[in-house]
Amino acid sequence: MSGLQPMLLTLLKTISCWMTCTHTSYTFLLVHTTELVPSPGGKIHMVLDTVGHGVAFFFFKNWVTGLYFIWHANKYFWRPVKIPPTLAYIVDVGEMFVWQALCYSFGDLKLFLSALIVYASFWCFRLFYKGKTVDMLRNANGGDYCNFYKSG
Repeated sequence: MSGLQPMLLTLLKTISCWMTCTHTSYTFLLVHTTELVPSPGGKIHMVLDTVGHGVAFFFFKNWVTGLYFIWHANKYFWRPVKIPPTLAYIVDVGEMFVWQALCYSFGDLKLFLSALIVYASFWCFRLFYKGKTVDMLRNANGGDYCNFYKSG
């Protein structure tokens, strides 16, 4: 097990840097990562968001990350009820702070800046190459980034 732990910790550091960028951007601009990254990047993002909370709970035994793991499993994959947008936003703002605290606690500035550059490149691609506006990206799929899990 000891050989697996450093790999999982590196994965968690990487995920936390990426999620810090994506969740902070969403909190202020209300554009979902699924609208920025090419397919299947949106689904990969959702899986990593969920797995990242599970790995954080495994390492730190922090109940907040455990609750976010359960939240994401429900929100992305199970969807037993439609989640009101206001509730989802409030929980997502809290999640932004969780990812930021985790990312900044690792103190890996190079990894964070790398994630930020990659994420910013997706913004540039959508805005300048594809000619989208923030409003167009914000309102894609009716603003519900889980629509592709609803279609059957």
